[in-house]
Amino acid sequence: MKEGLSKNMKPLKIVIIGASFAGLSSALTAKKLHPHVSVTVIDRQKTVGFIPSSINRILKGKSKNLTEKNATTQKELEEAGINLLLGQEVEAIHADQKVLHLKNSTRISYDKLILAMGSVQTSERIDGADHPAVLTTKTLAESTHSQQELEKSKHILIVGGGQVGLEAADARYIANIFGSNAPRVFNLVGDVEAAEGLSLGGTTVTRLTPLVT
Repeated sequence: MKEGLSKNMKPLKIVIIGASFAGLSSALTAKKLHPHVSVTVIDRQKTVGFIPSSINRILKGKSKNLTEKNATTQKELEEAGINLLLGQEVEAIHADQKVLHLKNSTRISYDKLILAMGSVQTSERIDGADHPAVLTTKTLAESTHSQQELEKSKHILIVGGGQVGLEAADARYIANIFGSNAPRVFNLVGDVEAAEGLSLGGTTVTRLTPLVT
């Protein structure tokens, strides 16, 4: 009999939607604090542990490929006792029944549900953000495609001066133009004029306005 469970008790079932950093951290923490619980992670991607900024390491010559360094591996998670349902997508959540419906018609019951789907690199406020010329690096598939496109690109526009954007800008052969509402970003890369209607590859950033006083 497992510690903390009576003979007739079933292990608590924790289901996590999303193998994001938050999702995997929650899964590992739950198993560490309560080894007897059942933890299942569902994600529509077929791989886990991918680091979205891996492409920046390649651009700077610190990695040879996108999967050289991972946050964790499928083997490590399974050895920790975590059940992985990869390449699966949740279609509906029935909270009243505590049941999930997957797109492959599978039903999964749970006692506790954690939503950790992570973020998406897109913008509804920028016209043309869904244009094929706009590259993202959130998933392994997106990063693989972006790497192929970057290798044959002559001019690159980086929109966003967060950590990922700054790391990309640090790659030696990339020409940078930053768009951000954070003043310090522009101070780091020099003076950047506000731009309106700036286009690249058919993609238009409607307005870039650094808030520099």
